[in-house]
Amino acid sequence: MVVFASREKNRWLTALVAVLLLLAATYLISDVVFQTNDDNNIVAAASGGVTGEPYAGNGLTGYVYGAALAGFYRLWGGLPWHAMLMTAIQALALIALLRSVLFLCNQQGIYPLWGLLAFAALYLGVGVKFMVRLQFTAAPGYCGAALAALLWTLPESKRGKLLCCVIGMSLLTFALLLRLQGGLLVLPVPLLMGLAKWLKRDHASRAALLACLCALGLTTAVLATDGILYRTNEPGWDEHAEFAELSGVLLDYHNDDETYRLAEKVTDWSPELISCVRNWDLFIDSRFNSENLGALAEAVEENTSPPSLGEVMKKTGSVLKRYPEFAWNGLAFAILGLWALASFIRNHRWIEGTLLTLCALSMAAVIAFFYGFQNRFPDRVAFAYAWPVYSAALLLIIDAFPTPMPGERLPANRRAAIGAALLLTAALATVLPHWDDTLVLRSGNPTREGRAALSAQVDAYAASHPEWVYVTDVTQAFYAFSTERSPVNRLEWGSPMLRSPMYGVKLQRLGFPDGFTTETLQNQKVRLLLANSSSIERLMACIHADIGPWEAELIEDAGAFCVWQIHGLSS
Repeated sequence: MVVFASREKNRWLTALVAVLLLLAATYLISDVVFQTNDDNNIVAAASGGVTGEPYAGNGLTGYVYGAALAGFYRLWGGLPWHAMLMTAIQALALIALLRSVLFLCNQQGIYPLWGLLAFAALYLGVGVKFMVRLQFTAAPGYCGAALAALLWTLPESKRGKLLCCVIGMSLLTFALLLRLQGGLLVLPVPLLMGLAKWLKRDHASRAALLACLCALGLTTAVLATDGILYRTNEPGWDEHAEFAELSGVLLDYHNDDETYRLAEKVTDWSPELISCVRNWDLFIDSRFNSENLGALAEAVEENTSPPSLGEVMKKTGSVLKRYPEFAWNGLAFAILGLWALASFIRNHRWIEGTLLTLCALSMAAVIAFFYGFQNRFPDRVAFAYAWPVYSAALLLIIDAFPTPMPGERLPANRRAAIGAALLLTAALATVLPHWDDTLVLRSGNPTREGRAALSAQVDAYAASHPEWVYVTDVTQAFYAFSTERSPVNRLEWGSPMLRSPMYGVKLQRLGFPDGFTTETLQNQKVRLLLANSSSIERLMACIHADIGPWEAELIEDAGAFCVWQIHGLSS
């Protein structure tokens, strides 16, 4: 196997086979789902579930990706294109990363077996969760790690360099088009790896520098064009983007008691409306607009004191408790990373030592920023940055082994075996206590399956009554590879996309060209389809306090949900 892995073609082949086997084993015991409702909404838009025909400007992905996805659904709507694309790209990224691990094992005189085990440990302890929970923010993490790995392990042949650069740039392009913010988040690690490679002044220095420049140029081009495409094709896009950003800041990052005490002072919201908004119940009230959101966001900023250094450090350290994959894997990588750093210093390899240190510090900085200053660190964002850092650390740890002299027997293998065993032990210690949180076991999860079944019931009910428009508090819940799509006459109860140009098209086709507000609920063709009794209670309390003595008539109790009709003063 050592001789076999010494050739570039064979390394790619070995990586391909190993990753396919690893994924086959994963999917044998786990379903594949979308982690958040965002990907469900992307699919609904592209497949025609929102407007009745495939739609490009979903407002979540880049416009080019949305247009491509809509084109695929027009071509053949019976395939789960979004899930297929993300799975294929993530698999390619894993193959590229493993190929780079095998490249360094050959270079440093380490048996490929230990590289394969170390890669499997990284996959099991960190990467597998988002292979079975597809999420469009997390996917760029795989792409960034692969690009960083390829830049660090460019082969000597021109053809090999070209192949690595083409694959790396293709992965970065996908990441940026899938979610621009995700691509920007993962870009620092590949740039650090590429610039460090250029500073080493070896056979791949020029190619690494050119690849870094191409990456920056590509990023600049996507940054410049994505907003233009949305503004050109989606009338009113800037207003929606402002609204979405402000609502995200308040509902995602500052959804606390202090924020809503301020809301009573700086807006004309009633306590009942505040209760609805805070529970994501009501995005349609006309007072929930950019002007009021802006005033509230400004008040929050003025009344929020900068965190102290101690608070930031405490919150940063809490990631070890909040996210299991950081705890044991972090410890194992810290031990091996410190050994690698000591090796680099001892051998005066300052570039590699500095690179390893910067990668670790950048991870700490990202955690400190999100937890210390933004008050929220979603696990998909954590993964998107952690995976490239862990991957870069693995490559640098392998690179820290002394290169064997010609004819020398492989002296590093005992230490490599110990390192691989440490990583594998940490991965198992991470996964075993949190097995259900890591994989989506086919043995069944009652909560997840119940949510999916309820979503399917709501879809079936709405589809069987096309003469009505249903506003529902049941979010879409597809299995990733499902080809079922929501009916057009279903409106998400708390979706911020209700203010988007895409939903403007949807509402116009449903007969509401002037938009949809609380007052629209009394329209005789609108019904509420609610699974939570608290939803109707909060809504009616808000209406009674702010509008008048409207009534909610129970039309049908279907067990899992109830159908209501609102009667206003003009009814």
